[in-house]
Amino acid sequence: MPASIADRIPMGNAKLGYKWRLAEFEKSPLAHILSIKYDPFEAAFIAWYIGGFGLIGALMFVFFLSHKRVWAHIEKHEDGTTEVVLAGEANRNQLAFGDKFKKISDDLKRK
Repeated sequence: MPASIADRIPMGNAKLGYKWRLAEFEKSPLAHILSIKYDPFEAAFIAWYIGGFGLIGALMFVFFLSHKRVWAHIEKHEDGTTEVVLAGEANRNQLAFGDKFKKISDDLKRK
């Protein structure tokens, strides 16, 4: 005669002299609900507004503002000359950034 499923379920070590075994459970895969029953400060709406406006602000910052960076490494040589190495990076509109970067490097060459 086959053993029941309860006999085949592995058990952990004894705790306080008892061996604990799961006898039954309710399987409800479509009912995953988070519910807040009590808010002592009744201020959940503040968290929603701060979080919502913060998220909107962060998305506007990321998607609507262009991030541009320009680096310059200035090195003075022993013969009195100075060498400047420029580098730049932009996350969007790279053609316009290339024109602006070229203008910066041309202005430095003239001086």
